[in-house]
Amino acid sequence: MNNDLSPVKGDIAPRVNITRVQIAQAADELDAQGKLLSVKETTTNCDAGWHCFDVKFEKRAYVERMQLDENGKVVRWQYHMAPQQ
Repeated sequence: MNNDLSPVKGDIAPRVNITRVQIAQAADELDAQGKLLSVKETTTNCDAGWHCFDVKFEKRAYVERMQLDENGKVVRWQYHMAPQQ
């Protein structure tokens, strides 16, 4: 959030390369959704080997997926707007 990856940098596997542009794009998209209200881990539609989350912002809900390596470091992270209900 806030165009700043430093609070979670230690949670990301060293071999993962995330550019400043990718950080800015994610921050812009998610910031536009308003205040972060909740993050809840879910197993619904979650593939084996992934951790999935229902994320609620003031304006929209999102689905996030995260894959960890053998050391518990993030190697893949994906997010998209949840279908509107």
